[in-house]
Amino acid sequence: MDEIRIEKFVFGGQGLGYYGGKPIFTWNALPCELVSIVPIKTKRNFIEAIATKICEQSTYRIAPSEPHFLSCSPWQILDFQEENRSKGLIAGEQFERLARQNLLRLDVVSDNRAFHYRNKMEYGFWEDENDGLELAFFDRGTKRKNKIEPCALAEEVINKTAEALLTAFRKASLTCNDLKSVVLRCARNSCVSASIFVKQREIKEQFSSGKISIEIQALSGFAVYYSSSEIPSPTTDELLFKQGNIVLTENVRGKAVSYSALNFFQVNVPIFERSLIALEPYVISEEIVDYYSGVGSIAIALGDIVKSAVLIESDQESAEMAARNITVNHLDSFRVVSNSAERALNEIRGHSVIIVNPPRAGLNKNLIRQLLAVLPKRIIYLSCNIATQARDIALLSPSYRLTFNELYNFFPRTPHIESLCVLER
Repeated sequence: MDEIRIEKFVFGGQGLGYYGGKPIFTWNALPCELVSIVPIKTKRNFIEAIATKICEQSTYRIAPSEPHFLSCSPWQILDFQEENRSKGLIAGEQFERLARQNLLRLDVVSDNRAFHYRNKMEYGFWEDENDGLELAFFDRGTKRKNKIEPCALAEEVINKTAEALLTAFRKASLTCNDLKSVVLRCARNSCVSASIFVKQREIKEQFSSGKISIEIQALSGFAVYYSSSEIPSPTTDELLFKQGNIVLTENVRGKAVSYSALNFFQVNVPIFERSLIALEPYVISEEIVDYYSGVGSIAIALGDIVKSAVLIESDQESAEMAARNITVNHLDSFRVVSNSAERALNEIRGHSVIIVNPPRAGLNKNLIRQLLAVLPKRIIYLSCNIATQARDIALLSPSYRLTFNELYNFFPRTPHIESLCVLER
């Protein structure tokens, strides 16, 4: 395909150019660059591509830190300050288009730590005919895996543990036919927990008998799960073996918040704490209802300043962990409702402050309807997907106005944006 000129970044992180009037969404390309591309996905109305040659280079382009950058963090090629500025522009554009209003501020909060910030990593496996088993990521936009070196996004203790696990798997002669993936998580005290997903139930005997031995200093515990090879993502179809303690504990604003390797927990805790500081003035002495609460990392971290809290979480294990965290932190005015958001609508009161931190799909429509029916005094909306956040705020706008917002770089070197919005009745 001929060269194209990249006009701007779009939501999702690709550079947008055109060829014959058709939009080309291009990885490894920055605004204003002239690039040669190779298509990786062709649709009737658009093409996704990767730039293979940079014919005219942006002044903001820098060298990536690792060969596999497109798999894990495609914005490694972008100057870090320009990354933050670009995220603000994308967020503003999304809000203007989907919420039909302007964000109050577009500056992005960051601690300028571009690498080694992730406390969670997931690895696949790949076999090299020379070296054997290797850790692997998927190539961007494909189902093809390639081996990786230690990832620059991961906390150093995770990289070291991943390499040690790989050595143990090689020693046990495990292959890609045996192993599906491994998820590693760490707390700031450098304790690591591992979830190992295998394709063969028979591996249980190798762990139980000690034939597969994993003794790694930083690894506090690990669990081995059978996960069907018919489903690409890691699923906990059956617990085969567990050793040590797989629960980690993080200190968040002076509160002990525990979570297992498979519970949702923020991957960049220092920046997450910055968002908690920002929302403090809006919850002091308030009765809060925390939807999509997970293990309670938001409400429990604010436990000293709120009057009471109801934590609503659909995942049973996370709800149980939230209850445990409430007990450990002696928060007597807190309780957990183990239910989905749409089945716990009666918890909303007119005097309540509602906190929502939904998955990328955004708020359930029934929850939005109930919010508009009851009209709680304030809604605090933290989101990892500003497109669905903007959509939901547009639906709430007949009764609520945006009074505060802040953007966060929870995921440096990637296009992802975290957004906090406060809505007042």
